[in-house]
Formats: sequence, C-alpha cells, structure tokens
Amino acid sequence: MRISTYKLVWYTYFLTAIVSFTRITDYFSLRASLRYIQILLIAFLLFVRFQHDGKIRARNLGFIVLVSCIAIIDFAYVKDMSVLFYITFAAFAMVDSTESFLKTDFRIRSGFALLVIGLCLLGVLTDYTMLREDGSVRHALGFSHPNILGCFASVILLEYCSLHSDEKFKPRYLMTVLLGLLLIDQITNSRTYMLSILLVLLIFLIIRKNGLNKRVTRIGLIVLPAILTVISFALVFLYKPGNPVWEELNVLLSHRISNGQAFVQGYDLKGLGQSIDLVGSVHAMLTAGQTHILDMGYIRFVLEYGVIFWGILMLILGSCMNYAIKKRHYNEILLLLYLMISAIFEATFTNPIVNFVIPVIVASAVSSNKRRKREAVNV
Repeated sequence: MRISTYKLVWYTYFLTAIVSFTRITDYFSLRASLRYIQILLIAFLLFVRFQHDGKIRARNLGFIVLVSCIAIIDFAYVKDMSVLFYITFAAFAMVDSTESFLKTDFRIRSGFALLVIGLCLLGVLTDYTMLREDGSVRHALGFSHPNILGCFASVILLEYCSLHSDEKFKPRYLMTVLLGLLLIDQITNSRTYMLSILLVLLIFLIIRKNGLNKRVTRIGLIVLPAILTVISFALVFLYKPGNPVWEELNVLLSHRISNGQAFVQGYDLKGLGQSIDLVGSVHAMLTAGQTHILDMGYIRFVLEYGVIFWGILMLILGSCMNYAIKKRHYNEILLLLYLMISAIFEATFTNPIVNFVIPVIVASAVSSNKRRKREAVNV
C-alpha cells in the first residue's frame, strides 16, 4: 500500500486526533498538543506545495492570507485550528481521486479499530460500558464511548459501500452491511448512526435506480443540508416537554431534542460563533459532574461556529454535491448523504471520524482541475 506525502500528512492529523476518542488517553493524551501538530502539518503542506511548484504564485499567496484571516477569526471565537487544516489540505493537497483515498482510508481505519478492540480484549484498554433504561449493556471496546465505536464502525461500513457504489450495488454488499449494522447494534446500541446508514442506503438505492437526470432530485440533494438545518431547529422549537408523543420520540433519541432545546434557549445566535460549554458523559463520570451534551449537529454548528460559517458550510456542501452529481461520482454522493443526514442527531461536522468527507472531496476536485489544466498546457 503506497502512501503519498499528502496522505501521510492527513493520517498524521487523523490518528493524532482520533487517539483522544479512545481509552489510550488513560496512558497518554495528545489533546493539548493537537493544535501545535496541526500548525506543523499546515506549514509542511505549504512547504511541500512550494517545493513542487518552485514558487508561490500571487493567487496562492492571496489564498493563504484569506485562509489565515478566516482561521484567526475562527480560533478567536471557537478556539479550533481544524478549519485552517481542512482548508489548507483541500486547497494544496494532491489527491488522485476520492476512490483511491477511500481504499487507503478503509484499510487504515479498519486496522486502527482492530488494534483498539484487540488491546481492549487483551485487557490493556478499558471497556467503558453504559446501561440503557431497558437494561441493555452498551460496550465501547477500548473507545471512549459506545457511540464513538458505533460511529467509527459505521464509517468503515459506509466506506465499504462507497468502494462498490459506482458499480451495480449487488445484494451481497447490502447483506454484508446489514450484518455489520446488526453486530454494531448488539455491541454499542448506537441507534442514531444505525438509522442514519439505513436511511442513507435507502435514499442512495432510490437515486441509483431512478438516476440523477431529474432536476428536482439534483436540486433536492444540493439544498438538503439547508432543509435539514430547518428540520433540526423545528424539532427543537416545537418540542413540548410532557407531551406523550414528544417524550416518546425524545427518549428514543436519547434526549437529544430536549438537550438541543436547552442549548438553543441558553445561547444566542452569533455571526462568528462562540465557545459553548460541553461536558461529555465520560468526563462527567470522572469528575462527578453533570453532562452537558449537544449532539444535534446542525444546531451545534450554528451555535458554535456562527451563522456566517454555517452559510459557508452550506455553500461548500452544496458545491461538493453539485460536483459529485455532475461527475456521477456515486461514492462521493453516498459519503455526502451520510454526513448530511447523520448531522441531524450527531455532531458529525466537528467530529474528525466523519468530517473527512468535505476536505477529501474538495481536494480531489481541485487536484483534478489542476491536472486537467496541466494536460491542456502540454498538448
């Protein structure tokens, strides 16, 4: 398996970020150093690109200044360097194709999951368990939370689907995914990720059968994130505590709607975002404190990153989907659908396990455009 310089940069970021989502942190944590690792990787990306081009073009220099300004604003309000890393990677990394990236990612991600689970089964890492109200036991198997394991395994299944999405989706592929989902459900009982994949596969199969020739289908896919944002806020605003129907739905979704309502009532919408107080269940257990969780991805992004960055995100997602539709890249359509739909009840936009979709698709599109221009010049 050959790994390019750009993939090496990506997986250095990914693996150092993902360690914080496992019980490896019982031994050491890279969370405090992650910001500096990101800065070094960004500098390395720019250096490699400069070495490749031989000079920094005025357009590239202007882009660097623009991105730096965006990152400074983002860091000032949200204290996060990930946005700068994603934008730099998308703009300057040379990715052969989304499919080639997925093949590498599928192997590395699967290997990392097997390593963590293996260390847990050997007793090196702790198996964090939780009890649901119905008495069922949820296992994390070396990851920090059952939902994290469910998310990680779901993405592996999704990548398996994506690697076969451009051909006829045969029943054996679907059966493999369904068996995988059943196994994940038995171990983690992560309902929202399971439901997200099932819904995404259903929509995807309908798209593959009816094609992308209908204008309403294309427009619907492009504006889907904006529609889902409206649905997310509608659920929170319409939720009525004490109403039997709403309470049943809220319990089914592990109180995500009521938690979302509490955050919307507690924080104002801001143009450039704000730092919001979040306390996960593991941290609350270790500190004997109260959980303060916001899993609804669209609401969390709007509150944390602000309306302006939300607008930018909608534009990027719509552009990525439009590109994937035009090129008939079904693997990218599948990945984008999962990112969009799972974000209703999961914070996927801020989760490095899932949010690789946007920078990789953009990097693939930018690289393809650069190769096409280079070939046109050489003709």
